[in-house]
Amino acid sequence: MHTTGQLGPAVILSFDLDGVIYRGSNLIEHAAAAVNQARRHGYPVYFGTNNTHYGAEAIAARLSDLGISARPENVVCAADATAWVLAELDPPARRALVMGTEHLAEEIEKAGIETVRYLDDGSVDVVVASLDLDLSFRVLSHAHWALRHAGARLVVPSHDRNFPWSSGSLPGGGALATALSYSAEVDPIMVGKPATRMFDEILKRENARPRDLVLVGDNLETDIGAAKALGARSVLVFTGVSDRADLERTAAADRPDFAIPDLSRFPWEELAGP
Repeated sequence: MHTTGQLGPAVILSFDLDGVIYRGSNLIEHAAAAVNQARRHGYPVYFGTNNTHYGAEAIAARLSDLGISARPENVVCAADATAWVLAELDPPARRALVMGTEHLAEEIEKAGIETVRYLDDGSVDVVVASLDLDLSFRVLSHAHWALRHAGARLVVPSHDRNFPWSSGSLPGGGALATALSYSAEVDPIMVGKPATRMFDEILKRENARPRDLVLVGDNLETDIGAAKALGARSVLVFTGVSDRADLERTAAADRPDFAIPDLSRFPWEELAGP
């Protein structure tokens, strides 16, 4: 449950991962210290990510390997949330063409939905378009055909344009999904940030209000966008996608509550109050 403390009447922290906690396989400086400090204050700590390569268990294990203690129940990720959304569709999804990782397909199958890679394996009523490091034009074409000509719905686990990597950035799942949405002329059903489904789950688990949640992220469009959509507070960290120049170009209504160079400057005191 959420606790009363220094940040206000009730505080829950949700840290993004790529660009905030780690970059590639490397832990970002000050990340572990910030998580530990939050826990010393007694605040519930979650990790919310648009990453679809791993589920909650694998992400928790990776964090532990990097020196940050984590349990699966404190991780909310786009792979798991996609399975939740597919199960909630009306009419419910029965068969999905998955453009993404094997893990994403496995999570979807756990929800009782059959998955395929190509239309050679039969018709589908949903296309799940996510980051796919092995994407081929054949897969893209099959997904396009299902959307454009067979009435399938487009579900997008992650709308990230790009994501941080050790040498800079790489195209994100949102870039691939946008290509499909554009070519097939269909509107996507969004799952990951800036949609709020993952954070709705946190609020449900903690029996909390949106304002109790503080989203910590590196991406103005997805992380801060999700906070704005939810009505949560937000902290932008300049260790990933967005930088000061991006912030200066952002309309006042879309800016975070706080922007910091790294997690050593986390605004513990400034966030105090109702």
